[in-house]
Amino acid sequence: MSDFQFDPAVLTEIADRAAGYDLANEFCLADIAALRESGYLRTAAPTSLGGSATTLLAQTRLQRQLAAASPATALAANMHQVWAQITAWLNNREIAGADGLLADIAAGEIAAFGISEPGNEAVLLDSKTTAEPTDDGYLISGTKIFTTLSPVWSRLGVHAKITSGPDKGKLVFGVIRRGDTAGKELSARGQEAGSDGLAGGSITHPGEWNTLGMRATHSYTTELHDVPLKNSDVITVCEPGDGANPLVFAIFTNFSLLTASVYLGVADRALELAAASLNRSRVTMAGETVLPLDNPTLQTRFVEAQLAHRAAVNSVELLAAESDAQAARPAWFVDLAAAKNQAVASAQHAVTAAIAVSGAAAYRADSELSRLYRDVLAGSFHPSSLASLGNMVAGLARDS
Repeated sequence: MSDFQFDPAVLTEIADRAAGYDLANEFCLADIAALRESGYLRTAAPTSLGGSATTLLAQTRLQRQLAAASPATALAANMHQVWAQITAWLNNREIAGADGLLADIAAGEIAAFGISEPGNEAVLLDSKTTAEPTDDGYLISGTKIFTTLSPVWSRLGVHAKITSGPDKGKLVFGVIRRGDTAGKELSARGQEAGSDGLAGGSITHPGEWNTLGMRATHSYTTELHDVPLKNSDVITVCEPGDGANPLVFAIFTNFSLLTASVYLGVADRALELAAASLNRSRVTMAGETVLPLDNPTLQTRFVEAQLAHRAAVNSVELLAAESDAQAARPAWFVDLAAAKNQAVASAQHAVTAAIAVSGAAAYRADSELSRLYRDVLAGSFHPSSLASLGNMVAGLARDS
């Protein structure tokens, strides 16, 4: 179990900045800098590298705390923490390949997630992006979407399909380098400066970042043009569809549970706000002072949301604990996808219930619940979608 604990003052400052970042559609630079300074971005690294050896279960709980303060900041940090936990997952199982990324994260580099692609429902299991072999690695070309931490990442974990040679048609997973941030003051690149720090090739970020929610993440579309991936930064090469590959399984596990935890944190905060509203006395037309909590209809809405939330928390924590214990399950991928979707659905339920019991004040554009409502909708767009989950379940039925 991790001995890392958030400084409450840091979480308060992050919470205080959240509304301003959202309103201005500004990247949460000060938050990410504060999290790096606090040591949070290296918690997954072993103590020998200056980390806290944070377990996946402990990380899910920390992510919930951060999301309760600022959902967008938590989601931004989440994509770094996914890679951090992946490196720890592999290291704990004595599987080589990601040692360099683990050391970089421990040193202070910031990792981002370059996996999702437009129109690629297979996500991890295939890729539209190409990897052209060179003498010392590959040239990566293609489009990645929702690349969180776009203004500050120095390490981008990607996958691509090899175009020629003995591994033609296979997928290569590795880490693209874009300068170094370790030991330096953190600064944000503009959307037009995606190539700054690359050893070759270029990165462009087309379009405008102007989403409904999770605005402070600045998760740009990322077009890679002949960007070098060195052999020394390759983590694995595998066949498309190889869910048994340790890295593929590690990515799916950590992405699913840590992303789910962000939305559990949103629900934590929504239910906290709902409880405060239900316990705030009101005066009726008859002059009687009442508590909304005593209203059976409002009480039922609140209880239903709480129960759904607890079930989702239990699912995520059970799977995280079993992953930490390296337990076997007959259908890990389905269980992970189900837990992530359950967490998102319960969080959306919690936010809408909180708005319902809080009354018209929650409908103001500048209310925290209004922002949470927009932020929680983003959960529907993370892998695995309900469509891909349906395919998994159908596959189990055919196997049986």
